[in-house]
Amino acid sequence: MNNDNQKPKIMASGVALLAFCVVALAGSPALPAKKKSTTIGAHATTMKWTPEIMKTIMSGDPQRGKALAKQHRCKKCHGTDGVSDENDTPNIGGLSRAYAFKQMWDYKYRRRHDKSMRSRCEKITHQDIADLAAWFETFKMEPMMGVAASKSVPVLVEKGDMKRLLLPCKTCHNEKGKGRGLLVPAIGGQKREHFIDMMTAYKESDRTNDDYGVMRFIAEKLTDDEIEQLALYYGSKPLEEED
Repeated sequence: MNNDNQKPKIMASGVALLAFCVVALAGSPALPAKKKSTTIGAHATTMKWTPEIMKTIMSGDPQRGKALAKQHRCKKCHGTDGVSDENDTPNIGGLSRAYAFKQMWDYKYRRRHDKSMRSRCEKITHQDIADLAAWFETFKMEPMMGVAASKSVPVLVEKGDMKRLLLPCKTCHNEKGKGRGLLVPAIGGQKREHFIDMMTAYKESDRTNDDYGVMRFIAEKLTDDEIEQLALYYGSKPLEEED
């Protein structure tokens, strides 16, 4: 086989991934021209980052979101401050309102498939989603275990692996996994078990709502051991299981 014929394909893949990261780091993806219609899209499936969507997201009222969180009993799974009492349930406190809005949107329009989340999100409005996202943005993630647990910073975090076209995790997720821009969530302090579950879901294409397929592209190249090592570094301290 002529390896030279593969180089354009590899370069194209690398350029595509780099282009996504540039968009993410900028914090605001290019927005298409506003349409005449004033509706966000009652039957939408893929969320488009239109000016109207951004206006809705930024209009989120944290205090109304607080009341909605109480009404819909969000604390049952996610705790009063967005920190879950379960090792396999995600922490949502501290997620950017834009990222949290998109995830609830994807549950509402069945791009994510957890039955409990889907049934709740299907019943609420886009403004409700924006208000809830604004409320949970006011909190913080748990502390990540970091080097204390993993003994060192994983190579993938600091240097990536360009042989596999993997940029360093910190390029998109910031130092210590704080997240960056609109599209890239905070992962430092996420539940370790949930981290592994989600990366495995991306790896096996069981979760497919990542913009441009970037997380699937990355996760498919990782070994199970690498995913566990990243979870150990970024994850929060596991809760002790009750007898």
